[in-house]
This record gives sequence, structure tokens and C-alpha cells, in this order.
Amino acid sequence: MKNNYLTYAVLSLALMLGVTACSDDDALVKPEPSPIVVPELPEFPELNVESESFDLKKETSKSLQITSGAGEYRVNVLDPSIASATVEGDMLTVTGLAVGKTEVVVSDKGGSYESLKINVYNSDVVTLDTEHIDLTLKMGAPATTTFRITDGNPAYRVSSSAPEIATAEIGEDGATVTVTGLSGGEATITVTDSRNLTAAVTVSNTVTTSPFTDEELEEFKSLPLHTYLVNGEKIKGQLDMGGYDDIMYGYYVYGAYSVNMTTDYLYLTSKTKPGYDMNTLGKKPGLKLAYRKDKQVLVDEVEAEVEVIKVDGSTVWMTFYVQTDILYSGCLVVGLTD
Repeated sequence: MKNNYLTYAVLSLALMLGVTACSDDDALVKPEPSPIVVPELPEFPELNVESESFDLKKETSKSLQITSGAGEYRVNVLDPSIASATVEGDMLTVTGLAVGKTEVVVSDKGGSYESLKINVYNSDVVTLDTEHIDLTLKMGAPATTTFRITDGNPAYRVSSSAPEIATAEIGEDGATVTVTGLSGGEATITVTDSRNLTAAVTVSNTVTTSPFTDEELEEFKSLPLHTYLVNGEKIKGQLDMGGYDDIMYGYYVYGAYSVNMTTDYLYLTSKTKPGYDMNTLGKKPGLKLAYRKDKQVLVDEVEAEVEVIKVDGSTVWMTFYVQTDILYSGCLVVGLTD
């Protein structure tokens, strides 16, 4: 029995060793990675256009050569309202449609693309509706006038060579320039556009000792009865004679003339009753001017320079002016029998 037990023990040990050996031989082994084969991609030349940015006048075209690329070119415009573009072979053509900036994108069959910056402008020159301005500074008072920019590339800016003589300002419409003459002499107003193109206007200021030019006096003499002007503005109202705050004495021979409105008035008067004869030409000293506009008193009984410049029967043409902070001047056409 001992031998049997010993035999069984030896057999059992051998079986265990055999199982262990088999387990080691059957263990999983991590395989070596296989090499990845990447297919070769075709090599294309770099996409290039002869210019990356350029200016283009509206309603004109520009051609550019595609100097290198993969071929089969395509073109797109980011804002087609500003420019259009076509491509034939390696030649790109861009046409300006409206003022503005956009980009033209060129691509090829290799997937490359090139972006070109385009600035479409309006004109190659700045033009103005005048080259010279003469201003009359009546009794040294500032005078203004305007001129227009008729061609160019907005936005514009203006400058004066002598701002103490004349200044300039761009209007809200962006094309009207207001010039103000401040003193006697000459100045040059320069207009510069967005492309730094320029044009100039010379301004000549003449200072006079009278508020009226000879041309204006002739125009006054042609005005119809019941015309009342102050600083070139026509006043609409009814001419009254007398009875105004006890200042006017009711007789035109005393220089009592009044134009009354709801919010405005204009009158010439004398408190001393000098007994003027308004039927004769010449200056009429001693008269005072009162003027209210839009309920604001602008001249409050300031002694005025008054002159009768024309008499035709019972109709009288007279000029007047006063110098306060600003110059007020004008003309009255009245009937002596009003």
C-alpha cells in the first residue's frame, strides 16, 4: 500500500507539473504593430496672384495674372455689390461696381486659396464748382458763401491757409463747403479727399465802409411797395403809422414806420419829432431802429443810419443799418399815404 501511495503521489506531482507547463506555453503574446502605409499625396505649386491688394476705379476693370497654382481656378467676391470677378485660364479680371472695400478669393484644385483686398474708388481727381470767391465784408462784418465739391472720393476735409482771414467747414451733405470771411485779405481753402487728392479755392475779402454794395442798392430800388428786408430776409407784415407805445407820433414825416406781426416787429422812429421830409433823397439822422424776431429783441431802439435812396410819387425807398454785436441792415419800401 505504501508503494501504491507513493506511486499515486508521484503521478499526482507529474500531472500538476504538466498542467503548469501547458498553461505557460498557451499564454497570449502581444503582436508587434504593423507599419502604417500612407498613400503619397500629389504635390501642387503654391497659389500666387501678382498682386495681393489694389485700388480700382469704379466702372473700370483690372486684369491680374495667377503666377502659380494647381490650375482649375475659381473666384468669388465677398461683396458682389462692390466688385465682380471672372477667371479664364490663369488670368483674373476684376471690375469695380460701387465705391467700397471687399475681397476677391481665388482657389485652385489643390485646395489652396488666395485673398485679394480690393478698394473701389470714385474718381482720380477732386473738382469744385468754382476756383475763386470774392467776399465783401460790409463794414468789417463777417460774410459767408458756399461752394460745392462736384467730384472726388468722400469723405472730404477742408483747411484754410489763413484761418484769421477765412475759414471753411464741410456741410452735413458732405459736399457743400461754407466759407466765412473774417477780415480783409486772401486765403486758400484746400479740399482733400479720402485718397489724399486735393483741389483749392482762393478767397479774396474786401472790407467796405458801407453795408450795401452798388448792386444791392440798385436791387432795392426795384423792390415793390410794402417790401421790408432785414439782413436779406423779407419780413411779412402790415405797415402801421403811429400809436405804438407812444414812441411813434403817427406821421410818416416824423419817421414813424412800423411793420408789426404776431411775434415780430420792425420800426424806425424819432422821439424828438424832427419833422423829416421823406419826399427828398438823402440821409435822415436821429431815427432809431427797433427789431424783434421770433419774440426775441435783437435791436432795442438803437440809433440807425437811415437814407432815402429813391422817391417815386408817394412811394419811398429807404435803407437803414445799425451795428451792434452784429450788423443789421435792410430796406423799407413804404407809401407816404399808407
